[in-house]
Amino acid sequence: MAHETTSGSTEPAAPPAPAHSGGIVTIEKKRKRKRKYTRGTRTYQEFEMGASRAVGELAKAVSKGLSTYRRRRNKSSRKRRDGALRDMLNNTGKAVSRGLKAGSDAPYEFAKAVNSRRFSKQLRNAVRIVLPPVFY
Repeated sequence: MAHETTSGSTEPAAPPAPAHSGGIVTIEKKRKRKRKYTRGTRTYQEFEMGASRAVGELAKAVSKGLSTYRRRRNKSSRKRRDGALRDMLNNTGKAVSRGLKAGSDAPYEFAKAVNSRRFSKQLRNAVRIVLPPVFY
């Protein structure tokens, strides 16, 4: 692209400057702060955190299943007379399938939070207290 100067001559326009200098761009990630626990309560708090995360996953799965059912039910009722009743079994099956698919990670989330050496040791100690000495 050429532009005209005041004297009337044309000269090529200078290329636009690059957005960055071409060097390596580094992005610093903010580190998470370490959780602080009172002595002796860390295991219970980690257990509770894992349980609440798993319950949250299940709640999202139920919500996804119900929204799938409602969407398919409305579509069926618009298609034909008594369509919602006729397609109830299909719509319910699809909704349950979607809900189970969404909620399938909940047990894993719970196990991941609970599966630690510290929790296992406390669980063994609790079982030893409850069960008579014959079983261990």
